[in-house]
Order: sequence, then structure tokens, then C-alpha cells
Amino acid sequence: MRNQLEPLTRDLLAQRKTGASRRPISRYVAQLRAACLRDQPGACLRSARGMIKAGIDAGRIADIYVPAVAQALGEDWVADRNSFADVTLGASRLQSLLRELDEAAALHPYGDGPAVLVATAAEAHHTLGAVLLAGQLRRQGFSVRLLLGARPADLQQQLRQSGFDAVFLSASRSEDPQVLRRLVEAARPVPLVLGGGLLELGPEVVAQTRAPLATSDLSEALRLCNLARPAPRVAS
Repeated sequence: MRNQLEPLTRDLLAQRKTGASRRPISRYVAQLRAACLRDQPGACLRSARGMIKAGIDAGRIADIYVPAVAQALGEDWVADRNSFADVTLGASRLQSLLRELDEAAALHPYGDGPAVLVATAAEAHHTLGAVLLAGQLRRQGFSVRLLLGARPADLQQQLRQSGFDAVFLSASRSEDPQVLRRLVEAARPVPLVLGGGLLELGPEVVAQTRAPLATSDLSEALRLCNLARPAPRVAS
């Protein structure tokens, strides 16, 4: 998401005020980034466990640190500091780490809020952003289904079977706008928001997808679809 660095900054300021941080956040981001690029099985998970022992809960690792590392990997590729293969492998390890965190800490309870379908196209090579988004929505109480590698028929089937309030379509810079356009058309009349790296290519490229709404800001996406964050659950 576009505002990934903003929660990272807020988290750093909050930890400075409370004295809860044993190390600067940037050091943990660098540590996790190095672990996901290391050719050692389980290095990412060991790094995350170290962060949890230092007082960083699994939800913050998933919502703040993993997106920051993913952004750093993308910058590495643009600056030729790492190869495309290295960055792709690192992103895959981050995605595996998210699954491990979810299973270990039960981060993805079924929400009873508005229903959102998070999807990527069948030709998508990068799905980490969609997985991150689905997790963030679930932790906020939304009812979420993740559909990776969707074709128009798959999307239509999901929408027929369940009453979704919105579709969030995540697209990377390398995806074909015409492929995305077919998914956009298949989602109608359900509100659809296009997000992800594709938006960085400019409005002309986004317009080719015919997406009615486009933003990589989660709060803005919810506002555009008139979706209110569910009220926090009160313990009985």
C-alpha cells in the first residue's frame, strides 16, 4: 500500500515515547530483509521469532515490518542491488512468513464485518501485496476471501456464491491492463477498487483497465466503497 511507511514512522514514534523499543525499527527491517534473502531454510521465521521475543507482536510484524521489507526489496531491484530472481524469492519467503505468523498466532479470525474479495489476476507474478491486504482487512474485522490467480469466470463464480460488498484487485507494474480490464468487467456491478504497483505507471495505464476506482491507500479504498471499519469486539 502507498502509505506503508507512515505506520512505520508512527510505530517508531510510539515506541520512543513508551521506551518499548530495544532497537531502532530500521534495524529490525534490515534484519528481516537480510533473512529473507539468505539461502538458509527458516531464516525469515527465526528473525520474526527474535522480533516477537523483543516485544513486537505478530500483528505488527505482518502489518508494518513485512510491507517495509517488501518495499525495500523492490527498491533493491530498481537500483540493481539485487536480481529479479533474488527479489522474487525474497518476496515468496515473506509470503510464507505471513502464513507462519497467521498459523502460530491465529491472526486471521473470521470477521463478521463487510465482506471483501481480495483478488489478483491469473497472470500475476507477485501476490504478496494481496496477501498483506487480506490480512490487514481480517484483523480489522472484515470478512475476507483471498482469490489468487483469478480468471473472469472464477471471479464471477465467487461473486455469485457469496454476497461481497467490494472487490479489491491488486495489480503489479508488470501486469497487462487488458487482462485486468476483463476482471473489472466480470466484477460488475460490485464496487471494485484497483490498487498496487500498476498505479505508479500513471493514469493512462490505469484508464486502460476501466477500473471505476483506483487507490493504493486502504483507508481511501474503504471510503470509496462506503465500507465502515467494524466496531471493536467487546469481550464478554
